[in-house]
Amino acid sequence: MKEYILILLLVSPGFLLRTIMANISSKGETKSEFDKTVASLIYSLPINIVNLLILKYQFKYLTISQIYKKFDETQFILKYVLLTIVITILISVVLEFLSRSIILKCINTIRKFFGNEEKSKNYCGWDEFFEFEKNQEFKAIKMFKGEREVLKGFVKNSTFSNDEDKEVIVEYSDLFAEYKECFKLIKQEYYNPKLDLRIQEYDLEEFNKEFNKHKKH
Repeated sequence: MKEYILILLLVSPGFLLRTIMANISSKGETKSEFDKTVASLIYSLPINIVNLLILKYQFKYLTISQIYKKFDETQFILKYVLLTIVITILISVVLEFLSRSIILKCINTIRKFFGNEEKSKNYCGWDEFFEFEKNQEFKAIKMFKGEREVLKGFVKNSTFSNDEDKEVIVEYSDLFAEYKECFKLIKQEYYNPKLDLRIQEYDLEEFNKEFNKHKKH
């Protein structure tokens, strides 16, 4: 029984790490289940190495046989599980930061050197479109499927691009009708030719003026 628990604890960190990274990242995941499994097993390796180093130097378990014997104790197993979860979360955040920040900076430095445009920090247009700018509180949008308007309002929440079904939650849709004249200047536009989906974001300068004016009255 102990052997099965040990195997589970050794291979599960990679699956947890892949799940965490899939939820915090915008990159699409590998479709093949076999590829996902192989990637998870590879991810488990550095986590297990870090765990062993911590057990060796922090808790003074100097040999593999000492650690192996400790897996007879339920309390040790619980501590090991907690340690694994913490290390997995830390490694996933570090990996995401490295892939999104440092590597991107290196790529953009090279592109800038050759006179090319810098790449966006997002991996697709959907995430870039729905990302709020610094100090931006509201994002007013209209969504069209073909020529038909299907949605309008202020963005409350949106899913990551790697979600199978992209979703958007909007609120205060009635303000578009009440302040119709204020929503004319298009700030940016998103288009997905595959879905024939178009989304327009509107500049809110005029709306803010009129809205604040009515609030005072």
